[in-house]
Amino acid sequence: MTMKAIRILPFLMLSLCLAGCEEIATTASTPSTTLSATTTAASTSEEDTTEATDTTTLATSGSTVTLHFETDGGTAVAPITGASGSAVEAPANPLKSGYEFAGWYEDEGLTGYFEFGLMPGESMTLYAEWGTAGLSYQLMYDDESYRVAAGTAASATAVIVPGRHLGLPVTAIADQAFSGSTNLVEITLPEGLVEIGYRAFYQCTSLTSVILHEGLQTVAYGVFYGCVALTEIDLPASLTIISDTMFAYSGLTHATVPSSVTEIGQAAFANCTNLLSVELPDGLLTIWDDAFAYCAALAAIELPLTITSLGASTFQHCDSLVEIVIPAGVSTIWENTFAFCSSLERITLPGELTKIDFSAFTFCTSLAAIVLPETLVTITFNVFYGCDALTIFAEAESLPAGWHETWNPSSRPVYWGGEWTYVEGVPTPIS
Repeated sequence: MTMKAIRILPFLMLSLCLAGCEEIATTASTPSTTLSATTTAASTSEEDTTEATDTTTLATSGSTVTLHFETDGGTAVAPITGASGSAVEAPANPLKSGYEFAGWYEDEGLTGYFEFGLMPGESMTLYAEWGTAGLSYQLMYDDESYRVAAGTAASATAVIVPGRHLGLPVTAIADQAFSGSTNLVEITLPEGLVEIGYRAFYQCTSLTSVILHEGLQTVAYGVFYGCVALTEIDLPASLTIISDTMFAYSGLTHATVPSSVTEIGQAAFANCTNLLSVELPDGLLTIWDDAFAYCAALAAIELPLTITSLGASTFQHCDSLVEIVIPAGVSTIWENTFAFCSSLERITLPGELTKIDFSAFTFCTSLAAIVLPETLVTITFNVFYGCDALTIFAEAESLPAGWHETWNPSSRPVYWGGEWTYVEGVPTPIS
């Protein structure tokens, strides 16, 4: 080996070592690059899984559902099938002879109105509502509801007022809506009704059936005036007033006034000649003039202790009324309140009574005795005119200055304080 070769050998060996180190370094860096790529791939895979889950949820919410239609005797409507949450339009309205289509509901009771726009989350059956054809509708002042009148259905024997018209609720019966519809026997009113206008069913002489639903707030005057075939009706607890002449000249045989009512209007039950009984609630405050006048068959009525005012002529010509107790809160008996109550035998006046107005007991021909409290400072004229069987027991010891000279025009016997006493609860002259 030459010296030149010897000098080159170390250089070659060093080159080989350096080359080996670079290879090792390159090989060592490769796993790092591979690891980095694997981590990125794993991250991408997790994001894809999340997107797939969302898509599955959407797919679930967009599952295929079907709307079925029950037309209640109307023409058939084909089912609508589509993805839940997708847009859907209402089908063409079905037809039914004598009726007008009013809308689709989610239940047979027609309480849940269905709004078209999106398919529901599950298949369902929708139920048609119908109203009598020919009814006329007027948009209310709020542009959000309708009032209804008879229109061309005035001669119908049965009428159904729907809960909706053109998608908006029907909330009112118009003034005089069916007034004079003498053929009308039965009317069905919607549950969303809040108002019945004045004389809406005035002189509907054949009307026998009507249901007033909870939520009804106002029934104006004379609504059932002259409905002689209407013998019974249930009044909702949402009413607070029985309006003037509401049932005057009707055929009612019994009336239950709901506990929410605080006032009975003028002549509300006047001339209900078949009315046998009335149930009045605690909480009733006022009974206005003539409320039960000429209720010839009314034999008994219990006035709640809460009453503070009885109007004039309230019970005049209640020919069958036998006994009545006036509540303690009443301070005045107004004119003609019990006039011509020919069967009235017993009446209890309140201890705080201060006034009896003219003719209050005129021609109460069966009235046998009455006790006049000491608080009574005013009696006007002819109060006991024609009370031919009456004996009067006054708690005052002598004639009060405020008693009119003709307060006792029939000159019925009077016993003043100290001249009579109670024997077993009965006022009796002292021998």
